Parts: sequence; C-alpha cells; structure tokens
Amino acid sequence: MISLRLPNDLEQQLVQFANQTHRTKTDVVKLALERLFESETTAATTEGERALQIFAQNGLLNALSADADFSANYKAELDWSDKL
Repeated sequence: MISLRLPNDLEQQLVQFANQTHRTKTDVVKLALERLFESETTAATTEGERALQIFAQNGLLNALSADADFSANYKAELDWSDKL
C-alpha cells in the first residue's frame, strides 16, 4: 500500500480522467505506472540493441560469416575472374 500527495491540479486531472474512463483512481495510477515502467525499459535499449533483436528474431544472425580480419582482407576474397 502506498499513500501520496498530489498537487491540486494533478489530483483534479486524475479524478476527471478516472470518471471519464469509469475507472478508479487506483486503477488509473496503476496503469500510468505500468506504462511508465514499460516505456522506460524500452527506451533503455539502444538503437543497436534493437537492431540486434530484429536480426535475431528474423534468423539473420550469423547469416553471413567471415573471418575476424575480413574488413582488412576483403579484396583477397573477391572474385576477379570476370575482370581479367
């Protein structure tokens, strides 16, 4: 159980919203906190982490494999036979 004080204007908004949505003030506060925690957790992941999750979900991780020094030695891997 928790007890808290709200500024009058915020309390009035809470009461009005609860009445409009036919919810209790407790339910509105619970919902607001759940959404806050969810959005903060989602925001904590970086853009790179989200990209990695997308690749993993779609089976694209390790789709292309190469040596660790591939970026330095990629020219040796290219097929030049049609260029000669």
